Amino acid sequence: MPPSRVHKRVDNSDNMSNASLGTAAAFRNETASGGLFLKGGEYNVEFLQTFITKPLKSNKPKAKPLRQPVVFSEVPPGFKPRTVIYFKRPDLEKDPQQRLKYNLLSKDEQLAVSMQAEQTKQELFGEVKKVRKAWNTPCERPGSLPKPPPRVSLEERKARKAKAEAELENRGALVETVTVNDPSMGGGRWGKRLEIQQVTPASAYNPSSYDTPVSPTKSQFGDDDDDLEAFKRSPPRPVYESYTANELRLLNAARSKAIQADHMKKKVSRLEHFVGDLKKSIVSLKEGETNTLLTSEAATLGEKGMLGTAGGELAAALNRIQEQQMEQAVMIAQLQEEKTLAEKRVKALEKEVVTGFREEKEQMRKDRLNPPSAAVSPFETISVVHELPKAATVEFLTDVEGNNAYLENFLARSRILSVNSTGGYDLSPNGYFVYGGDSVDKGTADIRVVKMLVALKKKYPERVFLILGNRDMNKLRFPAELDEKSLATSSDIYWDSRHTPFAAWCQEKLQQPTEQASKIRWMLECTMGSSTTFETRRMELAEMKLIEKNLVTDKMVTNSFLESVDPKGKDAWMLEYVKLGQLMLILDNSLFVHGGLKENLLGCVPGSDPEVEADEVDAEAWCTALNEWKNDMVRAYVKNPKGEGHLQLLDYGVPGGNRGKTCVYNNMLNNGNCVAPDIGVEEFCEVNGVRRIFVGHQPHGECPSVIKRSSVTIFVCDTSFSDVDSNKVDNPADMRGKAVSMVTIKRDVTRIEGVLKDGKTLNKYEIAVDDSRNNLPDSLVGRQLVDDSWVKGVVDGKVLVAKGEGYKLDVQVKEVKDVLEQLKAQPVVSSRVAMKREAREVEKRSAAAKRAKEAKEAAAKKKSGSLSFLDRQAASQKSKADKLAKKIEEKEKAAEDEAAAFQAKPLKKGAMAANAAKMKKDAEEATKEREAKNKVDALEKSLLSGSGRMDMHGAGHETEAQRKGRERREKELKVALEKDNAL
Repeated sequence: MPPSRVHKRVDNSDNMSNASLGTAAAFRNETASGGLFLKGGEYNVEFLQTFITKPLKSNKPKAKPLRQPVVFSEVPPGFKPRTVIYFKRPDLEKDPQQRLKYNLLSKDEQLAVSMQAEQTKQELFGEVKKVRKAWNTPCERPGSLPKPPPRVSLEERKARKAKAEAELENRGALVETVTVNDPSMGGGRWGKRLEIQQVTPASAYNPSSYDTPVSPTKSQFGDDDDDLEAFKRSPPRPVYESYTANELRLLNAARSKAIQADHMKKKVSRLEHFVGDLKKSIVSLKEGETNTLLTSEAATLGEKGMLGTAGGELAAALNRIQEQQMEQAVMIAQLQEEKTLAEKRVKALEKEVVTGFREEKEQMRKDRLNPPSAAVSPFETISVVHELPKAATVEFLTDVEGNNAYLENFLARSRILSVNSTGGYDLSPNGYFVYGGDSVDKGTADIRVVKMLVALKKKYPERVFLILGNRDMNKLRFPAELDEKSLATSSDIYWDSRHTPFAAWCQEKLQQPTEQASKIRWMLECTMGSSTTFETRRMELAEMKLIEKNLVTDKMVTNSFLESVDPKGKDAWMLEYVKLGQLMLILDNSLFVHGGLKENLLGCVPGSDPEVEADEVDAEAWCTALNEWKNDMVRAYVKNPKGEGHLQLLDYGVPGGNRGKTCVYNNMLNNGNCVAPDIGVEEFCEVNGVRRIFVGHQPHGECPSVIKRSSVTIFVCDTSFSDVDSNKVDNPADMRGKAVSMVTIKRDVTRIEGVLKDGKTLNKYEIAVDDSRNNLPDSLVGRQLVDDSWVKGVVDGKVLVAKGEGYKLDVQVKEVKDVLEQLKAQPVVSSRVAMKREAREVEKRSAAAKRAKEAKEAAAKKKSGSLSFLDRQAASQKSKADKLAKKIEEKEKAAEDEAAAFQAKPLKKGAMAANAAKMKKDAEEATKEREAKNKVDALEKSLLSGSGRMDMHGAGHETEAQRKGRERREKELKVALEKDNAL
C-alpha cells in the first residue's frame, strides 16, 4: 500500500497516555493554534500523539464502555514508513475518532484499508467455521461465535487477564475493535452483540511476514481490476494472536471502568481549576481589565489544557458570559464603586458558569435523543423572528461563491458550527446562522458548498436562514434557454446592452451555436459574469468522481448544470437551495437582504406598486409578502420550468430588474465607494426599529465595510475581491487569498474580526447598537470623512480608512486623532422623523378642529328654529326648481321633435288643425311653468339674502323691524308654496 504522502511515526513515549484531546470543538481549537499539519504538508507529531492516545467519550445517550484507543505499531527496519492501522468499515459510522483517522489517509490508503478489513472479516469467518466444525456444531450464520468452552479456574482466568493487560501495555501492540456475538451474554440464539478488541502484540510483527504475498480472489473485489491490483501491491495484514470473547470482554470492561474513572477525575479537576482561576481573576480584577476578562481567561485555560473534553461546552459558556453586555455594565459599575467585586457576586458568576455548562450539556443530550427532523417542507420560510434569546449568537456569511478554502477558513473560526462524526455540521444550541446569498460560480466546490448549506437548513429549519442572491436565482434560466428548440434562436439579453450576442460570441470562440455546451458557456461568460465557471465545474466533477480532469466531457459538465435545477431530477441541489431560500429576513432588530435597500423599493412587491411614504411601510408585512411572492414564483417554475410563470423572479435578480425596485441587485456603493442610504431608508428603519442591515453582493476590499448613520448601521460583507493577485493554481477564479472575516451578531452588539489578505494583520472591533456605549477607536468605524472616504476597520489601535473609485480602492491606516479631525457631520434622522410625525399630527388636529367647527355650526342652526326652517325651505325650493327645469327641457325637446316630424310628414286637414291646437296648449303650459320657476327663483333669492343677514347677526340679536320683516317673508313663502303645490 504505497502511501501518497509520508506519515510521521509516533514516538512511544511514556507521557502519551497523559495527553488528551476533547470534543470536536477542542480539536478545532487545537488545530487553529498549532494545527495538524506543519509546513510542507507533514503531520504535527505532537498533535497526532495527543489525538490518538485519548479515548473518546461515547456520544450515545446510554453510557457504554469507552473504546480502546488505536496505537501505532513498530515498523521493521528497512521498510518504507507507513501507518499500520486497520479499520472495520461499520465502526466509522459511529466512532468519530476512527473516522477522522481514516479521513487522514489518502484515497489509495482508504481503499486498501477497506479491502483489508473485508479480508480480515473473511479470515475471522473461516476460523469460526473451523472451530464450529471441530465442535460438531452447525454454522448457519457467518460472523457468529461458537459457545464458549467450559469455565476455567479462577487462577487461570486471572492469569489470562494479567497476560492480556500486559499485552495492552505494550506500546507496539495493535488493537482492533471487532463486533461479535457472545451466546454466554444472552440475547437469544445468536447471542448478544459485543464490541470486543482483538489484540496483536509487538512480537507478532515479523519482518518476514511482510514478504509473504497475499493472493486475494477476484470475487472479493468484483470486476474492478484496478482495486485488485492495488490490493496485491499493498503489504499483507499481520498475524493476530486471538483471545476468547469472554477474556476480551472482561479485559475491555476493566479498562473501560478505569478510563471512565480517570475521565471523570480529570473533568472534575478541570472544572475546579476553571472556577478557581476565574474566581481568582475576578476578585483581583482592576477597573481597566473588565472588557478582556473572559477572553483572556479562556485563552489561559486553553493553554493550560484544562478545558479538555469539556472545551466546547465551557468555551460556549465563556463566550455567552463575555457577550452579555448588560452583565458587564453591572460589573463595571461595581468596580468603579468598590474597585473589586464582592464575594457574593463572584459566587453568582461561578454558579452562572456551571449552570450554563449544564444547560449546554442537557441541550446536547436532548438533541441526541430527539434529533431535528431532516425533512423540512420547502416554501415554509420564516420571514420574521421578533426577538432573539438573550444568549443567542448569530453568525453571518455571504458570497462564498463555491470557494471551499474560504468556507473552511470561516468554519475553523466559527463559534457555533462544528463537525460531527458523519462529516456534517452541528449548530450549537444558542446558535443562529444566516447565509447572505451567491453560493456558486467562483470556485471548485459549487456542489459541495450548496449541499452543505441545504443540509444545515434542513437540519435546523428554525435557526438557519438562506438568502437568495442573483447567482442563485439566475440558474433557473437553464431549462428554457438550453432547450434544443431554443438553441438556434436569438439569445440577446435586455439588462446589459454591452454584452456580446450569442452568434458573435460563437464566431469569436469558434463554437457551434447548436450545441448546449456552447450556449451554456456563453450564458455563464456574457450574461452571468462567470467566465471560469464551466471549467471550475469540470474540475469539481473530476475531483468528486476521482478521475482526471480531461476525462470529464463537456456533456457531463452541461448535464451537471441542467440536473441541478431540474424539478424531476434525482439531485436538484441548486433548485433545493432556491426553494429553501428567501429574499428578506428580519431577526430581532436586524434586517438581511442580498443587495441593498433604496427608497423607491420600500414596501414594493412585484405585481403591486403601492404609493406609500417610507416611514409608513410595515417592515414585517413587506418581508412576509416578498417571501410569499418568491415562493409562488418557484412553484410556477417547478410546474413548468420552460414556461413564463417565473419570469418575474428572474427579472428581480438582474440589473435594473422590476424597474430598479429589487433588493437583490441594488447595492450600497456608488462608483466603487460606499454611499449613505437614502433618507427614506433611514426613516423606514427608524420607524420599524431596524437598527442594523446586513448585505453582500458588491465586493469591497479585504474586510467588511460599515456605513453608520444615526438610525441604522449597514454592514457590507462581500469580500470576494480581497486579493486579486492570489494564487490561482487550485482555483482559477480565486480572488480572496488568505483574507477571512467573521461577522458575529448579538442582540446589542456586532463583532467583526478576521485577518486581511496578508494572513497576519488582524482586524477586530465591536459596534454596539447603542452608539453611546461604543469606545474609541471602535466608535469611528462606519463614519465618513470630509474627503468622502470611510473608516473601514481597526488595526493595532489605528483605523483603516478606504475610498473607492471604480475598480480601485485606496486603503490607508491612520491615527485616531487624525480621523477625529476629519469626521463629516451626519443628519439626525430621528429628529426629521419626529418633525414629519408632528406635521402629520398638526394636520390631523386641524382637520379635527374643522370638523368640530362644522358640527358646532350645524348644532347652532338646529337650535334656532327659524334658521332651520329657512334652510330646509331653501333646499326644498332648489330641488323643485331643478326638477321643473329638467321637465321643461324635456317638453321643449319633445315639442321640437314633433314639429320636425310634422314638417317632414304631410297630414290631413283635420289632423293638422288638431295638432295646431295641441301645440298652442303646450306652449301656454310651458309659459306658465317658466313664470312659476322665475317666481320661485325670486323667492329663493330673497330668502337666501334674509338668511345671510340672520347668519351675520344671529337669532338672539334681531331688531323688532327685522323680526317683522322675517315673519312677513315667511308668510309670503308659505303662500307661494301652496300655489306652487296647486300648480
